[in-house]
Amino acid sequence: MLIKENRVCAHRTLTHRNIEDWRKHSPADNQGPWAVHCLEHRLRKFVSTYREAKDLASMPASCSFCEAFDQRCVYCPSSREQWSIDAMTGFTPSTGHIMGTAVCSHHKYGTVPEHIDFLEITNVVLNKPVVKVFIGQAFTGTKICAIEYQTGDRKFWLRLQMPSLFMTPVGAADYHRALGFALNVAHALNESLVHPPGDPNFVPTIYEIWEERTSRVAKQRSQS
Repeated sequence: MLIKENRVCAHRTLTHRNIEDWRKHSPADNQGPWAVHCLEHRLRKFVSTYREAKDLASMPASCSFCEAFDQRCVYCPSSREQWSIDAMTGFTPSTGHIMGTAVCSHHKYGTVPEHIDFLEITNVVLNKPVVKVFIGQAFTGTKICAIEYQTGDRKFWLRLQMPSLFMTPVGAADYHRALGFALNVAHALNESLVHPPGDPNFVPTIYEIWEERTSRVAKQRSQS
């Protein structure tokens, strides 16, 4: 094995890889004569051509640990230092994305404003989600609204609950942020009704799990 290029830096994860030439050797399982070797995690990915190896070396996807860190939730705090010590810690893995932005299930409706929280349950009769928005923490905070499905017009609407007759400027600001977040939730839920997950003719602007995206993209390619 010969090192063709040394310490190629990967985008976003800033980890380093070697491009290795295995043409004079027998790579494992005949996976290909070229390899990208992640030096931080000691993983190799074999490919067919040098061009493919060169393109892959700068991408996080050439290493499963780097790819997981690259797809971490953008709204949850993360620590590169902790990840460097233990590649399984220091970040919250995403479960899906919103228009390419990786998010976890708690941030499936986007960023949650400061001092605001929400709780999602399922209406077992309608088989539809019900999202309750709180000022403060769920369960212990003040519930100000719920986003619920209404069978009359088959849409999600906000059911408001005023926390008090009078609000301080700080309380009013929190209430304003909570309502803004609730409107985003209602929009996302209503959009999901119009365009079910996996529709190959629609690029969603809402939360989509990675498996749904993979299926949708595969359908788009098969139709083109």
